[in-house]
Amino acid sequence: MKWFNVEIGDAVSELNSNLETGLSSEEAARRLSQYGPNELAGEEKASVLSLLLAQFKNPLIIILLVGAALSLYIGHMVDAIAIGVIVIINILIAFMQELNMQKSMDSLNEMSAPTALVMRDGEWNRIPASEIVPGDILKLDTGSIVSADVRLIEATQLQIDEAALTGESVPAEKLTAAVMDEEVALGDQFNMGFMGTVVATGHGVGLVTGTGMQTEMGHIAQMLYTTEETKTPM
Repeated sequence: MKWFNVEIGDAVSELNSNLETGLSSEEAARRLSQYGPNELAGEEKASVLSLLLAQFKNPLIIILLVGAALSLYIGHMVDAIAIGVIVIINILIAFMQELNMQKSMDSLNEMSAPTALVMRDGEWNRIPASEIVPGDILKLDTGSIVSADVRLIEATQLQIDEAALTGESVPAEKLTAAVMDEEVALGDQFNMGFMGTVVATGHGVGLVTGTGMQTEMGHIAQMLYTTEETKTPM
């Protein structure tokens, strides 16, 4: 659903939430079981040694190693050394690409807030950000990290730094009115807050619309893991 198009009342009804009391503890627990924790999931982190050894599984590398061994066996030292250098360069390039991708994923996880202020059972409670669920009412204060994707329902001089998602160097001013256009870039969704962004100034309250891998940050994480390797013409 395009939450930026939806009026506040409709969004609250769609998520079966309550602006005055938030979710009950029982309902929050049920939704946590349904949607899972508010975390960026991904492949199990591989060790540096595992990443390096994985590069030797490439068929082209195996062929080159066999060629180097044969060249060495028949006494063609120059050929053997040349092939060996090529193998090392290829392995290092592939290894650095894998390592950088893993570091990118680590950076996304580090952008997540450890705790958040959420309305539960009619009271504001600070809970682990991993326990936030769709339908929660989330408070945003200056300096806080937005813990999930939210449809803003209150905004007082609220500006959010969204450089991590949009690349904009200037914090985005936030309002609560629905956006009428059907297709709007993230940077123009002025009534939304996104996981991993930072409240620059002001205060706000948001209705959680997406958690974990269902957030915009989660979509980026998903792309990092599902990008297919491009094979060379050889």
